[in-house]
Amino acid sequence: MNISPDKLKDFTALFEEFVDSYPNTSKGIKHIKSYSQQRESGRRNYQAIAAEKEAGEDITDRVLLQLLPYRDTKNNRQQGAWIHIGQVGLNNHIKAWFEKLRWTKSEDWHEVANLIFNFISSSVIII
Repeated sequence: MNISPDKLKDFTALFEEFVDSYPNTSKGIKHIKSYSQQRESGRRNYQAIAAEKEAGEDITDRVLLQLLPYRDTKNNRQQGAWIHIGQVGLNNHIKAWFEKLRWTKSEDWHEVANLIFNFISSSVIII
């Protein structure tokens, strides 16, 4: 990938501005601290789901709700979703959203969830 010197210079300036202006603010400190809590929550979710899978249980709904990042909303918290501070988090209703866009069919969610689980299992070491 070729990045022009001007774009690299712009990126560097923006990154330096970010480093100088965000991490040490109260919002930045809260953001950074939340990652260890979210990581631990994700680890617990994974371990519980792995035990259920090992026991032969259907893990479809748990994978979709507790291994994908959701926004911090009242509804997501009530459902037991894995809350993540990242702005890419899901709102809710992933099945309806993906099916409406025709990215998947209702009968495919079991396979989708297993693929997600297997990807996570092979991608990270859960300590």
